[in-house]
Amino acid sequence: MNLTGVFHTAKAAVPHLLATGDGGSIVFTSSVSGIKGTPFTGHYAATKHGIVGLAKTMANELGEQRIRVNTVHPAGVETGMTVTDLHPLIAEYGSTLGPIYMNSLPYQILQADDVASVVAWVCSDEAKYITGAQVPIDLGNLIR
Repeated sequence: MNLTGVFHTAKAAVPHLLATGDGGSIVFTSSVSGIKGTPFTGHYAATKHGIVGLAKTMANELGEQRIRVNTVHPAGVETGMTVTDLHPLIAEYGSTLGPIYMNSLPYQILQADDVASVVAWVCSDEAKYITGAQVPIDLGNLIR
């Protein structure tokens, strides 16, 4: 559903953006897993990388019509959802794999508003020359 939902949403939205003739901005939400491989999440990471491929392709196809397509890549976001299946694996392999999940900034989790602010900026005229980009909101997680 991660990639399929994004594809169908874009398929429904693009004709409306084209019809206005005013250009526009599409921002897909991926994940830090869409930039780097995160252990024990191969199925999830593959879909998030797929979103990046779709966005880059659409950026090339729609750029002439001034429609920008970018992706944002948040680290963990406090949403009320939990991923309890990973807890045993992280407990077992945490000493080896822990650094892959470490943040450089002294925060543990993002709030939804933090992600929304970046999306709003990417959609704004301040970012009008940015398309086909992956914007990390990663708490410094990708530095390693």
